[in-house]
Amino acid sequence: MTGEVEVTAEAEVRVGSTRPLLSRLRQALERTWEPGRVYAAATFVRPRLSTGFEYECTDPGQSASEEPIWPTTIGQTIVDGSVVWACRDQSNAAVDAVSTSDWAVTPSGPTISGKATNPGALETSAKFTGGTVGTTYEVRNTVTTASGLVFIILYKLTIIP
Repeated sequence: MTGEVEVTAEAEVRVGSTRPLLSRLRQALERTWEPGRVYAAATFVRPRLSTGFEYECTDPGQSASEEPIWPTTIGQTIVDGSVVWACRDQSNAAVDAVSTSDWAVTPSGPTISGKATNPGALETSAKFTGGTVGTTYEVRNTVTTASGLVFIILYKLTIIP
């Protein structure tokens, strides 16, 4: 899975205040089942419609053209094309982890501080402070996942009195 996804959010910030920025990526990073895909052993996926469980590929192969009816008993298996899936408790195994998170602001002037990455919660955060009244700033959060997928989250913040 590689590529680039861009999301934009706009907001106003009162002069002299601090604006927390939070990029939540859990839903975007979930590996969901796909038809006709080749799956390796120990690959975890989640169904297109949540069952509250994840499924581990125990016998590798190619998935069918239609999504299986997923079991909801831990350890129970289902044959999907030539793949065998085992029902597992939901964890982060079926989620592409955040590797890096970089923040930048243009034009220069405001401060981006408190940069943090929470891989378990699949989110990144920072604080925006400063700026000139009437100016719109673009804050760019570039997040790279373990599989190489790149998310660019743009915050367009306008300073108001």
